[in-house]
Amino acid sequence: MMLQAVLLSAVALSTWGTGGHGNGGSSYPYTLPGDRRWPKLRHWAKLEARLEGSLAVRGSQGYNLTELYQDGIFNRRNGEPQPAAIAVPNGADDVRRLVLFGRRHQLRVAVYNRGHMSDVRNTADNSLLIHIAGMKGVSVDMDELTVTVEGGASFNELVPAVDAASNGTYVALSGSVGTIGVWGWAVAGGFGPLTQMYGFGVDAIVSATVVTAEGAVVTATADNEHKDLLYAIRGGASTSFGIGVSLTMRLFPNPGPAMSVFVGTFPVVTPAITEGYAAALKTAPHGAILYYLIANPGTLRINAFCFGSSCPRFMAAVNAIPGCTSCINFPSTFPLGFLGMFSGASMERYSQWTMGGAKLADVVPLLTDVAAWVEQPEEVAMKKDCWGGGYLGGMSSFFDPEGCSTAISPGMRASRLYLVCLTSWDESLDAAGRQKAVDTVTTFEDEKMRPRSPSEWVYWNEAHHEFLGDSWKVRYWGSMETYNKLLRIKLRYDPTNFLTCYHCVGWDYERSVADVDPNLCPSTNCSCSNNPTGECSTF
Repeated sequence: MMLQAVLLSAVALSTWGTGGHGNGGSSYPYTLPGDRRWPKLRHWAKLEARLEGSLAVRGSQGYNLTELYQDGIFNRRNGEPQPAAIAVPNGADDVRRLVLFGRRHQLRVAVYNRGHMSDVRNTADNSLLIHIAGMKGVSVDMDELTVTVEGGASFNELVPAVDAASNGTYVALSGSVGTIGVWGWAVAGGFGPLTQMYGFGVDAIVSATVVTAEGAVVTATADNEHKDLLYAIRGGASTSFGIGVSLTMRLFPNPGPAMSVFVGTFPVVTPAITEGYAAALKTAPHGAILYYLIANPGTLRINAFCFGSSCPRFMAAVNAIPGCTSCINFPSTFPLGFLGMFSGASMERYSQWTMGGAKLADVVPLLTDVAAWVEQPEEVAMKKDCWGGGYLGGMSSFFDPEGCSTAISPGMRASRLYLVCLTSWDESLDAAGRQKAVDTVTTFEDEKMRPRSPSEWVYWNEAHHEFLGDSWKVRYWGSMETYNKLLRIKLRYDPTNFLTCYHCVGWDYERSVADVDPNLCPSTNCSCSNNPTGECSTF
């Protein structure tokens, strides 16, 4: 009864439009320091005592933003978000307590898994930040051929655990960079080296356990009362539908372990190289990946990976690409050898990203435009990079053709190549210069990438920031029909839209942008998402 009373009280306090943030006159929905609902130290202390995990309030010794953000990527146009407190839960019960505390005090709750998010959706000024990365258990069930991963587990935990449990005979679907979190990768679509053989990460999800915005622990499967929630988790992205506790995913036969590798460096980009890349991509079997990485002033790197018995023709086509000045072929293993090659991959901390796809017929004109854009001089100092690869297509194109089981855009299934382009800058660049860098990649995306991406698809995990109007809903999920279906599910589990983030499902529901995150878009203060004055918090 006591818990029920607390929950009912929390729901009442967090209803939108009932007095704003504690001073009575504002419509701003979150509590801020100095408001009557803002937690006092005794409230934080009581919460900490109830957690099995840890809690660090801003100003305390354990509050460490440097450690928190060291692996994160942000379009940091002005400062670094400073949560009110950082909580590291140790299971679903801890997450539940944190959610109820946030509701009771009408706090902005942000959820941070592994930090690989390019559009500052996983943290916020003056928020209660729930840092899930401490929950990284992995449990392999070889009888059912499934693996269950906690919400903070990365591929560095998942891949070796499955390899050890199966003695190298089975694999879990994964991305390339080991530090990326499984949950965030999978629920946004999730592509990687096995996509063409076994589908996307969303296709492998069997069940999911979340803590809802009302503090309930719910497990969703395809045949229980929460099957609509499972659909939303399979492609709806983010924590908008609930905070991820665990995912159960199918395992698949290892197509390796033998793997052929090509690493080539090309000092200039020529039409013959672009044509050669496209020709090699056409010969690629489902067990092959062909990377394309270009950085100004125009250095190109092409990497190829192939496992299985259909590699010789593909690897010969890769080696036939002209102009390589440093070409290396060598054997390796899959999946551990593959994952190890990306262990040193790093992300730009001051950057703006966008990602889309392309069909095979558009590969040559798109990569031609990429080379010209990367080499074009700019007015302010910035770095321009693009990379992509033939990850997409294959069997993933044929799964769920009617979109009944997953919520990803049909454009993701229709693409053969994925392409990420970004601009990055030095920390010393002023706000006007940062905005110029953002505008540069935004213009390129709108003029060159968008027209060639099937259904104008943009990948939610590699976000395009400045959409026109509501176009983000269609570009992420393919249609307003799909978006509205996701919104109905969202409001079933979160009727007050408590769990929110920029361009998540329900972000602008029944309220203006200024009421939610006044500084997110398109101002230069995009990293300060919970302060109505338009400035980052300073303490």
